Amino acid sequence: MVDGLFDPLKARILADTIVGALSKGGSDQRFLVEGAGGDAVVDFIAEGLEAAVVVRVPPSNTADIPLHVLLQAASGVPRALESALDPARTFDERVRAVFKDLANANRALIVHLPDGAADGDESSTGWFSTFLDGAIETDSLAFTFVNEAARLPRWRVSFRTREQLPAPHTDAASLKEPRHWGELADAAERLAKQVHSATSGPIELRLKVGLVALGMEPAHAAKLDSLQQLVAEYQRIFKAPDHHDLAVAVKRLLLARMALPRDTMLGIAAPPERLRGLFTHALTNGEDDVSVSPSVRSLFQGAVREVTADVQSMASVHLKLADHHRSLDGASQPREAAKTSPTTLVHWLEKVHHLAHAGPLGASEWNRQAVENREFLIDRARALSIEFKDYDSAAEVYSRCLALDSKDAYALHYRAFNLDRLGRNPNEVERCYRAALTANPENLFYHSRLVTFLIDRARYADALTAFQLALASVVGASQDLVFWHLTLHVVRAWLAVGEVGYAREALNTVHRSWELEAELERIEQRVGDAEEAERLGIAVYPPGVPLSQRWRAPRLAQRVHQQRDLVDWFPGRVARADVADELVATWVERGGSPSDARVLTSTYTVEEWRQLGGQVPSDKALYIEFADYGDDVWVVFTDPRPVTDEGDSDTAERLRYLLAEPHADSVVG
Repeated sequence: MVDGLFDPLKARILADTIVGALSKGGSDQRFLVEGAGGDAVVDFIAEGLEAAVVVRVPPSNTADIPLHVLLQAASGVPRALESALDPARTFDERVRAVFKDLANANRALIVHLPDGAADGDESSTGWFSTFLDGAIETDSLAFTFVNEAARLPRWRVSFRTREQLPAPHTDAASLKEPRHWGELADAAERLAKQVHSATSGPIELRLKVGLVALGMEPAHAAKLDSLQQLVAEYQRIFKAPDHHDLAVAVKRLLLARMALPRDTMLGIAAPPERLRGLFTHALTNGEDDVSVSPSVRSLFQGAVREVTADVQSMASVHLKLADHHRSLDGASQPREAAKTSPTTLVHWLEKVHHLAHAGPLGASEWNRQAVENREFLIDRARALSIEFKDYDSAAEVYSRCLALDSKDAYALHYRAFNLDRLGRNPNEVERCYRAALTANPENLFYHSRLVTFLIDRARYADALTAFQLALASVVGASQDLVFWHLTLHVVRAWLAVGEVGYAREALNTVHRSWELEAELERIEQRVGDAEEAERLGIAVYPPGVPLSQRWRAPRLAQRVHQQRDLVDWFPGRVARADVADELVATWVERGGSPSDARVLTSTYTVEEWRQLGGQVPSDKALYIEFADYGDDVWVVFTDPRPVTDEGDSDTAERLRYLLAEPHADSVVG
């Protein structure tokens, strides 16, 4: 949807050129268009070319997107639609079959990749490489790729005709035209006094007006140049307690992946009444059908990521979005929707996605749709597991994936993961974890899950063996990735069960690099702290005190007390306290080095302890330092912070198999 502040003339000229070339045929039927404003180019090509098949990659990395995009490409060509929906073929096979069908039908493929779409690492966006390779390598397929992504794709050399759209700029005079700004007209006019040239694109200009409407001085807003700077200011505002409702409304707005009628959007986002104009003319494109620009969507998603919102309320938003798309598709399966129009098919796809993310609220309706393809199932299963913590239902959906392909490594692994979260049927969990590794033996994360599962089950010998097999299986992998996806998880798991020696052994396998320096320092601190506590039998320093700063100087004791110089000091902690009677304190006589330290324990009445200056803990132990000021003058200095055990997994988590309710599949026959 083109922003009303954007002048589409150059996009129109470029689209007419492409339409003319495609209409005439010839040997060069592939075009690459780069730069902002690509959605206008796509609109104009679709208007002028009857054979065009338009694919708009949604601004999302959810699991349904690969099939979403492929079905858009297949719409309008029945044979291609069947190829796209064939559950017996891999995604790569379906892609190539669809493009061959399009070429045979003399259709022209137009793919629009907005900034922020298909973005991420290869594990989440590798499908798009497969999709684009398939289009490029299909003989006689007319193909126009409109790319607004910031990165330069490796496919650029595959296009002999490459065009660059100029960066869009907006005349500052538009700030003085109330028709562009609705309820924000006053804020726009105030900003106009500070903006005197066409230096901003339409997106930046709208965001600046929004900041002024939220109270920012126009002079300050005018100086913000980049989208990153602008969104950072919004994020600062979102964090303010009095703007929590605004932040949650933005979170709701971002759940929509397609343009919505203005009133529908306002009903779904439900912003505070006084800020409705912000949603119609600043955060969106200001048109009757409003949308958030893909170039800022991911930035705003980051800005509200830590904003807390009730899971069920967000599920109800997904359900409202599903209802909106249901009113426009009138179908329960993709073939039926595609018969009406490509747009109807897209509405069906969006309906299925939002039902998948509506959790229990969308369950019955989602099950009534034709969702037998893996991509639809994975999207639903991930939502159930991640968003709703409904591990039981998620495991069932992953089982449906395995009915399609019993060797699906992803489905095997995450069926195991969800059963594992339930503390249910450990034999089945282990079978699925191992089967996933058989299907994908180089997956570092799959290895880490098996090892940590075995550690949690107290099968230490098996865990050690599995870890060594994992290291051997990924010998050619990036050592940084081995650390992040395997070793770090294993070290943390060993620490969580108190097996400090095994944690050290795992950490010693890490190949050091400067990229890992910060995280290695953190995990080295945790392992070293645990080793020290194990050696002494008790921790006498808070976990966060750097190892390099321990035992060198007092941390709590004063150098001078009542005109007496400190003679010696002894770190320790209150091991047990009974406010009504007595407490037990443990401290360490340091010796020549920490390894020579001697642990001493004494019992004091509460009154004796108070006379020494010690604080009596009400419920938790305290870190302390005994200070010797000579002539039998002793003082206790206490750390006001309670003793905390730093760990990744609490007792209930580690005992989940014992705490789980009995279930039929927990019985091993």
